[in-house]
Amino acid sequence: AGALRNLSINDDNKVAIVQEGGLPPLIALLGNGTPVAEEEAVGALWNLSINKENQVAIVKAGGLKALITMVCSGTPLAKEEAAGVIKKLSIHPEIQVAIAKEGGLAPLISLLASGTPEAKEEAAGALANLSFNDDNEVAIAKAGGIVPLIALLTSGTPVAKREAAATLKHIAVNDHNKVAIAKAGGLAPLIALLRGGTSAAKEEAAGTLANLSVNDENEVKIIQAGGLPPLLALLSSGTPVAKEEAAAAIKNLAINADNKVAIAKAGGLKPLIALLRAGTPHAQEEVAGALANLSVDHDNEVAIVQAGGLAPLIALLNGGTLEAQEEAAAAMANLANIDENKIAIAKAGGLLPLIALQRSGTPQAQEAAVRALKALALSYDIKRQLIQLGCPQTILMQRIAANVLMQRG
Repeated sequence: AGALRNLSINDDNKVAIVQEGGLPPLIALLGNGTPVAEEEAVGALWNLSINKENQVAIVKAGGLKALITMVCSGTPLAKEEAAGVIKKLSIHPEIQVAIAKEGGLAPLISLLASGTPEAKEEAAGALANLSFNDDNEVAIAKAGGIVPLIALLTSGTPVAKREAAATLKHIAVNDHNKVAIAKAGGLAPLIALLRGGTSAAKEEAAGTLANLSVNDENEVKIIQAGGLPPLLALLSSGTPVAKEEAAAAIKNLAINADNKVAIAKAGGLKPLIALLRAGTPHAQEEVAGALANLSVDHDNEVAIVQAGGLAPLIALLNGGTLEAQEEAAAAMANLANIDENKIAIAKAGGLLPLIALQRSGTPQAQEAAVRALKALALSYDIKRQLIQLGCPQTILMQRIAANVLMQRG
C-alpha cells in the first residue's frame, strides 16, 4: 500500500494502477488492515482520486462505504485523508446522493468538531460540495451540521473558515435553514469573516448573508448585528464575486423600510452607484435591484438622483442584461414619481430607452417601463416629449395608481 501510495503521485501511474486492478485491494485494506496499512491505502486513494475518471471508479469499486468507515474509526491521519477523498468524489452530483445514502454526512459533521485542523478543512470542503444537492441541504442541517459549521467560522484555519462559510451559503438557500442558522448564532461570525477573512472567505460569507437575508426577520437581525458597514465596504474593496454577493445582500436587506433609511445614512448609495457603472453584469443586476428597493422611499428617490444614479440606470435600459433591464426599469418607475426626477430623467435621455423597453423588453421590463412612462407623463411638458418620441397613446392616456412603488425580491 505504501508503494502504491508513492507510485500514485505520478499522473500516468494514477491511470495505470486503476487499469491494473489496484483499487479493490486498496479498498479492502480500509477497516481490515493495520492502522499504518490503512493510512497508506487511504493515502493512495487520495492520490488516485485527483484523477476524475478514478473518482467514479473508486465509487464503482465499493470505495464509499470503506472511506466512510475510515472517517469514523481510522487514525487521525486516515480520517483526514478519507475525508479528502470524499471531498474529491463529491464534486459529482450522483456521488453526492450516494455519499448521503451511505451515511456519510454524520461522520463528516463529527469530524468538524473532533478532527485535526486539516481534517476539519477536508470535512468542511466535502460538506460544501455535498450541500449543492437540495436534499443534502436539509439532511446536513438535520444531522446537526449547523452548529459545528458556525464554530469553524471562528476557530478553524483560514481554509476551514472558507469551506464552512461555503457550506452555510449553500444550505441557507433552504427557508428553514435560514432561520436555524440565525438562531444558532451564525450571523456574528459571518459578519466578522466579512471584516477579517481571506478574500475567498469574504466571498462565501457575503453569499451566505445574501441567502440568509431572504427572510424578513434576518433582514432586521443582520443590520442589528453590524452587517451593513462591512457589506458596504465590500462593494468597493472586495473581489468581483464579493462585490456581487454584497450587492445581492444589500438588495435583499433594502426590502425592509428601516433598512432603506439605514443603507442610505451609512453612505451606501455612492458605492452602489459606482458598482452600477463598473461592476460585472451580475453585479449590475444586483445593484439595480438594490436601487429599485431603496427608491421605495421618498428621501432615497431624491438622494439616488443627486448621487448620480440616473445615468448608469439609463445605460442599463439600453445595454444591460435582461435582468438588469428589469431592475433598472423598476428603479426608474419609482424615481419618476417625484416631479424634479421627471425633469432629470428627461434631460438625462431616459425617455427613449424606456419607450424602446416597453416594446421589446421582457414582460417584467415592459411592465416597469410602462409604469415609469405613465409617471413621467403626469408632467405636461414631458408628455409632449413622449408623444414626439412615439410613445403609444394608450400608455399616455392611462392613469397611474397613486403612490404605487415597485420593489424587487
